[in-house]
Amino acid sequence: MSQQLNITKNQHTIPRMLLKRFASRIVQKRVDRTEYFVCCFRRDAVPFESNIRNCSAETYFYGKPANGVEGAFGTIESRHSTTLDSILGGTDPNACTFDLRELVWTLAVRTDNFRRNVRDLLVNGVGEMAQQAEGESVENFASSYTNDEFDSLLDQAIESLPAVPARALRVSMKWRPDLRDKFRHIANLIFEASDIARPFQTMLKEIVAQIDFDKLTDEAHIQSLEKLILSECVPATFRPEHWELIRFPSKSVILGDGACFAIRNARPGHLMKFGEDWDEIYLPIAHDAVLVACRSKQLPRYDLEQINRSSVALSYTQFFAAKKESRYESLMPLIRTGEATLSPEELSDTVHGIWTRNTQSDESA
Repeated sequence: MSQQLNITKNQHTIPRMLLKRFASRIVQKRVDRTEYFVCCFRRDAVPFESNIRNCSAETYFYGKPANGVEGAFGTIESRHSTTLDSILGGTDPNACTFDLRELVWTLAVRTDNFRRNVRDLLVNGVGEMAQQAEGESVENFASSYTNDEFDSLLDQAIESLPAVPARALRVSMKWRPDLRDKFRHIANLIFEASDIARPFQTMLKEIVAQIDFDKLTDEAHIQSLEKLILSECVPATFRPEHWELIRFPSKSVILGDGACFAIRNARPGHLMKFGEDWDEIYLPIAHDAVLVACRSKQLPRYDLEQINRSSVALSYTQFFAAKKESRYESLMPLIRTGEATLSPEELSDTVHGIWTRNTQSDESA
């Protein structure tokens, strides 16, 4: 009973059915029990071999068992494992489209790598907003927002008043429509006369300092996965046109802790970086094989070295291999050097667009 409880708590962010295909060693302990070991490579650490039961596993990563996420993943993992066995045995991957779409999509959104990158994007986004919250940009944003939402904001303010003055004000505004315009004019004068950038910066910096982004991201991720398992799992828009299996020499393929990655214009990143606008998606499925989701039957663009280096660069904490070799150790400094989501420049441009969007829309109008 205690063993079962421990297994339930120890939830794998990368399924064991995938990790075992990169095994450096396989030990048959009993007729009904096989142990798989894999080589783990972490930045600034000595490479080590570990039982896959202990790899990419965290206590209640998907929440308590009652929410059904861990159980649902366990069910589809069994089916996906059978599908991968079939493909590695010679079956055309294009005959397994449903399972492969589900496999790639769930791997893209279930890992600790994904959760950490979302958290970093959130923290860096709020920080960038605080940094760009300068006088003119904030004033224009606030003024434009207030103009757009003024009627709604004013009505809400009136509703918050005691009943008698609220009724009196509504009656006055009914008979004097120009009152709304006067109130709007007063609000704009207040914005022009006030230094509202400083309060905005203070508020945003306080958010970064006070909010537990780890907890916030954990809870949001778990809730999203709960909704995922209750739906069709895979968006209808995620429909690769072609699947290709590439074979490589034994023990030459690396598995990153993000499992799969996408490319767009030969640039690698997490699938969420590109959304629907990706060219190819690479998923290492064994120490000698990589599955590629393609837009067409054109041969995949990346070779083995590019696949391995991208898997490592987009890993957040570690990567796995079937062998402890110097060529893999030399890649360890690349961990977390890739741009899984937005680059600093892209994030800066995105935030700038948020601050200026309303103003630009007003000018174009």
